[in-house]
Formats: sequence, structure tokens, C-alpha cells
Amino acid sequence: MKQILLFLLPALFLITSSNLYSQELQSPSYNLDFVKAQYVDSTDPNEIILFFKYSTKEKKDFKLIASMKITYSIGENGEEITQILDESKNNHSIVVFGRDMKAKSPDLYSLIKNKVNFNDKQDFLIVVFYLRGLIYSYVDKMTFTYGLWEPSNTEKRFEKKYNINIDK
Repeated sequence: MKQILLFLLPALFLITSSNLYSQELQSPSYNLDFVKAQYVDSTDPNEIILFFKYSTKEKKDFKLIASMKITYSIGENGEEITQILDESKNNHSIVVFGRDMKAKSPDLYSLIKNKVNFNDKQDFLIVVFYLRGLIYSYVDKMTFTYGLWEPSNTEKRFEKKYNINIDK
């Protein structure tokens, strides 16, 4: 009996550990859909404003945990640059809006009101990136790579690279 038990324990351990491994996240629990990019020419540093719509695949996962790491390239064949969002160092920032975006930021809302259904019954947020001082004049294309932290495992991120056309 002892020999059978000694044989079954390692087998049970292998089955349990392989089951845990297979449950590891293989894809993001959320959707982060690109909505629009807008170039803003101003007397301060020019900026590119990026809009994304955040929603989750399952209601229980509705918890946005922002990452501060971004990677971008400007123009057709621009060099990829990775930065940490930090207004004191690079003047970039991130802001998250809910359905009340129209009241909180009417100007931003007007830029995407025809691209996002704010009456959608599914929970969603609008994630806005302000990238300041990257360009001195209008450029029509860029790439942007970003990923949020996973709510169920805050050490896990799934980055996605977006090819973006910038509106003027």
C-alpha cells in the first residue's frame, strides 16, 4: 500500500501542476480597441491625442490597471522609442473617461462621438493618451504599442502594436 501511495503522489503532483500551468493567461481579458488619433497644433508642444475603447471579455474582469510603458514610432519608418509615461520627464500622460466624457471633456468627446456608442449597454471606458512634443509639424502615420496589466495577475501584460493614421 505504501508503494502505491508513493507512486501516486508524484503523479498527482504532476497532474495538478500541469493543470495550473494550462490555466495561465494566454490572451488579454480585455479589448483595447483603437478609436482615433488627432494631431493638435498649438503654441505649447504639439501633441497627438490617442483614443482607445476599453471593454472586458467577461464582466467580472472589469478593472482597468494602467501600465505606464508605451512604445511608439512616428512616420512610415520611424525609430521605435519606449518611454514611461511621466509628465515631469516627457510631458506625456494618460486619462481615463467613462460615459460622462461629454460632461467632463466636451472637446474630446466631440472628436469621437461618432466613433463610439456612448449608449452601449456593455461597460466600457475611454483611454486617452496625450503624447506631447513628439513632432513639430503634422505627420500622418505612427505605430503605438501598449498593454494593460491583467486584473487576475498584475505581473502579466499583453502588448499590442497598433498602426495608426493620425487626423489633422
